[in-house]
Amino acid sequence: MKKLGNKILLVDDNVFNRILLSEILEILERDYDEGSSGKEAIEKIKTGKYGLVFLDVEMPNMNGFEAVEHVKKQLGPPYNQTVIVAITAHDPETFKEEYKSSPFDDLIAKPYSQDKVKNILDKFKI
Repeated sequence: MKKLGNKILLVDDNVFNRILLSEILEILERDYDEGSSGKEAIEKIKTGKYGLVFLDVEMPNMNGFEAVEHVKKQLGPPYNQTVIVAITAHDPETFKEEYKSSPFDDLIAKPYSQDKVKNILDKFKI
């Protein structure tokens, strides 16, 4: 099976959220790309460069839930093995049921912090 890359993909339709998360990734000295839609995320994941994707759940046209469903259930190996972490402004307690029924690998709630991001990267060895 082809091995996925160690690059990170950050997908959020809000440019300010991307800037904040990208600054944290730069401090942590991680290689990353950015995207702004679920469809763009799918196309970038198909390149095989990404070991982990931070994917916003609330985006127009194709939201994070639709994108993660597509990747995990319609793309074949190795792309469907990509670690996809939901990023959301929702309170994790009220969002838990919707998240649990999705194929996301993990969840990070906004506001982002260096510690939250580092914990996710360490957990998945990225």
